[in-house]
Amino acid sequence: MVAGKLNRQITFNEWEYTQDDYGGVTAALATSWNQFANVVTTSGNQFGGEGVQQWQYDAKFTVRKLKQIKSNHTITYDGANYTINDIRVTNEGKQEFYEIRASKTDGKL
Repeated sequence: MVAGKLNRQITFNEWEYTQDDYGGVTAALATSWNQFANVVTTSGNQFGGEGVQQWQYDAKFTVRKLKQIKSNHTITYDGANYTINDIRVTNEGKQEFYEIRASKTDGKL
C-alpha cells in the first residue's frame, strides 16, 4: 500500500454496552479516533464453494495498523456509519495494514 493512497479520513468508534434496570442493553460511545485510509466503496460479494456467501460489504477500508481494531468497532465515513464484517492483516515489508470490509448501516447499533 502506497502511503499516498491513504487519503481519506475515517473515524473508528468503540462502544461500551451496559444493561439498564429493565434488562435492556444500551450502547454508549467509549472512545473514537480518526485515521487516514484508502477507501473503495464498490459493493461486493464473495462466494465460497457451492454458492455459500462468505461476506458481503459496501466498502473496503485499508488503514495502517496503529491501534487494535475489532469487529465490534464501527466506522464513520462521509456521513455514513459502517459495521465491520471482516478484518485481515496484510504485511508489506515492515508496515502492517488492516484490510476491513464493512456494511453500511442505518445509523443504529
